[in-house]
Amino acid sequence: MTAAEVIRQLEANGWTEVSQRGSHRKFAKSGFTFPVPDHGSASLAAGTLASIRRFVERTDSLNQNQ
Repeated sequence: MTAAEVIRQLEANGWTEVSQRGSHRKFAKSGFTFPVPDHGSASLAAGTLASIRRFVERTDSLNQNQ
C-alpha cells in the first residue's frame, strides 16, 4: 500500500494534514498527531502500516470512550 492510499483512507476517516517536513506528512484528529512517510509511489513497509493502523484504532477507541 502506498502513502497516497493510506492518506486517502485517513482523510476519509476525519484525519487532517497539519504539516509536512521533507518526506513526512503529519496528520491530526482530536488532539492526536502522527507522521506518515511519503516516498512517492513506493509501498510503505509492513511494520509502518501496522503501526499506523494500531495508532488509528487506539485513537478512535479512546474517542468513543469519552
